[in-house]
Amino acid sequence: MHGPRRPEPGAGLKAGAEVKLPQLTAAARANVLRRALGALWLADAAVKILIPFGDRASDQWYEQIMTSETGPPGVRYFLAWETNLFAAHPFLWLVPAGIELGIGAWLVSRPGSRRALAVSAAWALLVWVAGEGVGGLFGGVTSVLTDYPGAALLYAVAAAVLFLPPAPGPEQPQPLMPVLSACTGAG
Repeated sequence: MHGPRRPEPGAGLKAGAEVKLPQLTAAARANVLRRALGALWLADAAVKILIPFGDRASDQWYEQIMTSETGPPGVRYFLAWETNLFAAHPFLWLVPAGIELGIGAWLVSRPGSRRALAVSAAWALLVWVAGEGVGGLFGGVTSVLTDYPGAALLYAVAAAVLFLPPAPGPEQPQPLMPVLSACTGAG
């Protein structure tokens, strides 16, 4: 016995007809973006593993030293110490790579985890301060063309935006409306 016949591919479609794709819910779209952030962390970790700090070109070494020299006064000595530590012991470069692998895997496998987003934002801020010298903001050479303020800050902002609760729908009350109306005297 044969099952039901499937229509031929393209049967029933008229020329110029619109094909409607299923609409993703807000939660599904957020999960896609969280997985994309996880994929970025995985790619960043892969670069750290495949091109360890000790094997980087001399311009990378120079950039790290200059970042420490132009860093903010309270962070400058820490950045110089950190750069020298990683230069003397290149295997330590695997530690941040491992952390980033963990964050990336966590976001890809469990995109709804708010803890993963919080850890992602915290790690990105730590990398931005310790690895990128606050994005070079205090060095006077800040420009998007010279890789400042740095990708880690963008990772932190992305994680913070994705951490926010979804916007209330028409059936859900807006939590700030009573506060705003009380402050403005309306209502």
